[in-house]
Amino acid sequence: MSDLFIPGQTVGIIGGGYQARLLGLAAKTMGYHVGILAAENDCLASDIADWQVVADVNDEMGLFTLAEKSDVITTTTPIVTPALLEGLDEYVSIPESIELFKFSQDRLLKRLFLEEANVNIPPYNVITKMTDLEATVDSIGFPCVLKTVSPLENEEDELVLNKMADLRYAMEMVSKQTCILEAMIPFEKEIIVSIAGNGNGEYTIFPLVDVSLNSDNRTFRSIVPAGIAGEIKTEIKRVVQLIAETLSLQGLLTVELLITEHGLIYVHDLQHGPHHGGNYTLEGTNLSQYEAHLRGLFGWKLPEIELIKPAVSQEIIGDKMVDTISCIPFYANWYHHYYGRSSFNPNEIVGHVTILTDSISTTLEELNKTQIWDKPFQIKGEN
Repeated sequence: MSDLFIPGQTVGIIGGGYQARLLGLAAKTMGYHVGILAAENDCLASDIADWQVVADVNDEMGLFTLAEKSDVITTTTPIVTPALLEGLDEYVSIPESIELFKFSQDRLLKRLFLEEANVNIPPYNVITKMTDLEATVDSIGFPCVLKTVSPLENEEDELVLNKMADLRYAMEMVSKQTCILEAMIPFEKEIIVSIAGNGNGEYTIFPLVDVSLNSDNRTFRSIVPAGIAGEIKTEIKRVVQLIAETLSLQGLLTVELLITEHGLIYVHDLQHGPHHGGNYTLEGTNLSQYEAHLRGLFGWKLPEIELIKPAVSQEIIGDKMVDTISCIPFYANWYHHYYGRSSFNPNEIVGHVTILTDSISTTLEELNKTQIWDKPFQIKGEN
C-alpha cells in the first residue's frame, strides 16, 4: 500500500524548466505547497513556486535542503544522479522507482530491463573498443547508431553510421566510454503512450499519440488519437501495461515506440514523469498528464482516461512566439500556453498550442496556411 499525501503537504520538484512549472501549477490547483530546486533564480518555475532552493540539481546540500522542506519529491530532469536520490530516502518520500532514474543515466541497463521483461527492442551490441565495432557492424547493418551508455551533457553522445567508412568517426566516442551500437529501425510511425500508476496496483493509460520529431529529437507535433489499427493498438497497450507492472509504477511513465509498415512494434525509449508529447492532455483529456503524475505519487485513485476531442498539439520555439501570438484573435479553438520566458534564443521551447478539432486533416491544413512552421503537416496513415 502506497503512502497517501493530502492537500496542505509540500511537493518538492527537482528542476525549474517548463515541465516543473506546469507540474507545480497542477500541484497548487490540487491544494499542495510547491518548492523547487534549480540553479537559476529566474527559472521558468520560480514564479509559481512557494519557495526555491537555488542549487544545481546534483548539489548534495541543495537536495538535502529540498528534502528537509518537502513531504514528497519528484524530478523533471533526467540528469539528477540516482545515488543522490537514494541518499535522501530516509528524509523524504520518493515514490518513483529509483530504477527509472537509473535508466536515464544508463542506456544499457534500460535495454537489459526491457529484454528481461520480454519486450521487443531494436537489435544492439555492446561496444568497448573499435574491434568490437568492426566485428559487429555487419550483424547490426547500416544505417545504425552508436550511443554512449551514459548520456553526455553538452557533448555528442550519438553518431549515425551509414557505411564502413563512417567507423573512423567513432574512435573518439568509443575511447571515452562503453557504447551501444543499435540498429536504426525503418519506421512508419513514432508513437508515445503514457501510463500512470499509484503504487496500489492501479494503472490508467492515456491515448496513443502520433509524434513527429525535429532533427534534435524534440517533439515538434503531436496528433491524438494516433492512426493505428485496432490489433496493434491492443498490443501496444499490453506492452505498456507490462512495463508499468514490472516496475510497480508510481507516477507517470511514457513509452516511446516505433511501428514499422508491417506492424512490428519496437520499444524505443522510456521516460519517467511528464513528457513534452503529452501536453495536449491539458485540454484534450479529462485528466492532464501533470495531475496524473501527481495523483500517482500521492497515492490517489486514478480515473479512466477519456479523450475529450481529437487534438493536434504544436510546440512553439522562440522565433515563432510572436507569430503564434498574432493568431490569438483569429482561432477560437487554439489553446495557447506560454511558459513565462521573457528572453529567449530562437530555438528554445517557449510554449505550445493545442487545437481541439473534429477533423485532424482540416486542422493540419489550417496550420499549413499560417506558414508559421517551416515543416509541412501531414497525416501518416489513418487518423
